[in-house]
Amino acid sequence: PVFGVSVSGQTLSAVLFLVPVPIAAGVATMAVSEAEKTQVNELVNDFMRYQLNRRGLQWNTCPPLPRPSKVALALRTLGEEFIAKYREEFTQMCGRLDMTPSVAQTAYMDVLNELFSEGITWARIVGAFAFSVELSALCVEKNWSDLVDSIVSWLSSYVCTRLLPWIKDHQGWVSTFCQKPPSLCVRIRTRAGVFKSWLSC
Repeated sequence: PVFGVSVSGQTLSAVLFLVPVPIAAGVATMAVSEAEKTQVNELVNDFMRYQLNRRGLQWNTCPPLPRPSKVALALRTLGEEFIAKYREEFTQMCGRLDMTPSVAQTAYMDVLNELFSEGITWARIVGAFAFSVELSALCVEKNWSDLVDSIVSWLSSYVCTRLLPWIKDHQGWVSTFCQKPPSLCVRIRTRAGVFKSWLSC
């Protein structure tokens, strides 16, 4: 199953640092079921609400959500670790982005496309979630709260159309069936307002 993988921490650590598989431009994406779309939306919404609440930021338009799944709880933990390590870099990057409402989607998609330009890995997937939270927090602070809904929608769509086939091929989502979440070791650099991420371990 995509959302209930049972692997050991050692196996997951090995998967995390596999050579990334590039996203080929123009390649047709795998069909995504309505159930999978719902699961992705719930995962993205849960992650966003949880991380914003930890900062004391209100996201009043978050839809009602079910009790967090094991996958959602695992992603929260991974996201906290990632954000704690790279918050300064994310903050600097977000501050340089042109995130005015009129061009927000273009700026956001440029970042995700750059992040995955050299391939997909678990660390980069978690990085996409973490970046989305940092950007959403900035939008709330600038009184652009409506953009949080948009960022959630953009990330959900990107995961479904660009990342889910890879996730399916790599044993599904990281879950709390893993006894210990893996360390996320990533080197981040900025370039022309967007960023690239490489595994440095």
